[in-house]
Amino acid sequence: MSLVNCPECNHQISSSARTCPNCGFKVKSNKGCFMWGLVIIGLLILLFFIVGQLGRKMNGSYYDKSTNEYLGNWKEPTSQELREIGIIMSKNNIHGCGEYYVQKYTLSTYVIACTSDGYTWNYYFYTPTSGKIIATTLDTFTPPR
Repeated sequence: MSLVNCPECNHQISSSARTCPNCGFKVKSNKGCFMWGLVIIGLLILLFFIVGQLGRKMNGSYYDKSTNEYLGNWKEPTSQELREIGIIMSKNNIHGCGEYYVQKYTLSTYVIACTSDGYTWNYYFYTPTSGKIIATTLDTFTPPR
């Protein structure tokens, strides 16, 4: 412990003293501020981690940076979805797909995986609200099966 000067009477006191033994002045301790600062920083780090996890995970699908893959649940499209997929793909001159799977990508976008041979998969981003379908060159998707 070091010696510091009392702010009131300038008498030397221990840095850990709470009051000056000479004049009785109450010395403020910085220990409480330091601890509160550490608690706040820890809470902010935890908050950023939680927000980051929530941002990555949406409706059972999220991007895993460690494997560079979008993880989620591929599902076979319903008959209604299959009809819509067929129409939009036909309008965009996309042919040769015999098998389809769908995965939620964001709140408004789906990924469509299609194959003609069961081994080579093509992936498309589909936004039903705009009716647009875009082929993706991303190779980060895991084949549906």
